[in-house]
Amino acid sequence: MKTILNKTLFFFSLAVAIITGSCNEFKDSTDYSSFAESVKDLSGEWRIISVVRNGQDIGRLMDVSNFRLHLKPDGTYTIETDLPFLVRTAGEWSTDHPQFPFTLTFKESATNNTVRTDMVYPIVNGVRQIRLSFSTGCFRNTYTYSFISDNF
Repeated sequence: MKTILNKTLFFFSLAVAIITGSCNEFKDSTDYSSFAESVKDLSGEWRIISVVRNGQDIGRLMDVSNFRLHLKPDGTYTIETDLPFLVRTAGEWSTDHPQFPFTLTFKESATNNTVRTDMVYPIVNGVRQIRLSFSTGCFRNTYTYSFISDNF
């Protein structure tokens, strides 16, 4: 009987030691305050993958395969082909913040016309995209263009 009591006492003591020993708080020694968000480089050749007007996908109704938006590292842009878009001619581009861009601004060189649009910059299925939503004159029509770049 004494052997059973000793074994029970041993296992009980072992269980208490394991439980109290596992209650230590996790302490991470990494100093996260030294990390910074990377600058989002939007420069590259962007092509349209979808066009939505007023919530309806119209990309299959129009040929968007030749449309290219070239955002150059020097802050200039060019556009290939004619589609309803924010601007019609080449010029300069910029964002509101280098690390957290939420607004994309285009300034046409020919007219000094400046246009700002809200921008989303998600990663979808491992691929970086740009989504721009805008109206081109008729405020009843809102377009959302989704772009991808083969540079990323």
